[in-house]
Amino acid sequence: SFRFFEDDFQSQLRRYANQPSLDLFAHKAKDKAVLEAYIQEHFVLQQGGGKIKYNITSFSFSEAELVIVVNAKAVLAIDKQLFVENTLMLDAFDNQQNLVFLFNGKDNKRVLELDANKTLDAFSLP
Repeated sequence: SFRFFEDDFQSQLRRYANQPSLDLFAHKAKDKAVLEAYIQEHFVLQQGGGKIKYNITSFSFSEAELVIVVNAKAVLAIDKQLFVENTLMLDAFDNQQNLVFLFNGKDNKRVLELDANKTLDAFSLP
């Protein structure tokens, strides 16, 4: 999942799409399409030299946060590394840091820290 400050993220989407009236609170299909395009462009998963497709399963608002939930499956037989490229919000804030969590099993959680100087890293898979 992704968590963003709602106002910062909506401002970034408005600039990205050049749509000053974009409003995710309205839950319009065209605004959701912009959100999905932005996420797909700025958050890339790769394994074995190919992109891994993922789905945005939901987005919701919690106080001042926008929470976006995605679901993807890595294939262990292909490669033992899952590469993550994350440039979300980096063009909006010079000091933006993105934490990427990998949940593999019930209690196995790992974290990557990405920022403007390091947008690509990899998880080693068991």
